[in-house]
Amino acid sequence: MADIEKIVDKAVTGDKNAYTELYKLSYRQIYFTCLGLVKNRNDAEDITQETFLIIIKKLPKLKEKSKFHSWVKTIAINNCKKFLGTTSDISYEEKFEELDSELTDEELTHPDEYI
Repeated sequence: MADIEKIVDKAVTGDKNAYTELYKLSYRQIYFTCLGLVKNRNDAEDITQETFLIIIKKLPKLKEKSKFHSWVKTIAINNCKKFLGTTSDISYEEKFEELDSELTDEELTHPDEYI
C-alpha cells in the first residue's frame, strides 16, 4: 500500500505521470462498480469520467492516502446514486407504455407458443 501513497503524493504535487498511474490503477474498479449499478455501458463510462474529474479536483484533500481505492469507489458510488436519482423520474407505467408502443404484434408471443 505504500506504493499508492507515493503515487498519490506525486500526483498532488502535479506529476502528470502519477495521475496517469492512478488512472490505470483504478479505472477498472470504477468502471465496473458503475456498470454494476447503472447497468448501461455508456452511462457507466460517463460516470467513470466524471469520477476522475472529481478525483483530480479533490485529491489534495485526501487525508489518508492509503485509503485511495476506497475513497475513489465511494466517489463513484455517489456519482451513480446521483445519476440514478436524476434519471428515475419516469414512472413504471410510462416505461411500459413506451415499450408497448415500440413492439409490433409480430414481436409478441403468446404463452401457448411456449407449451
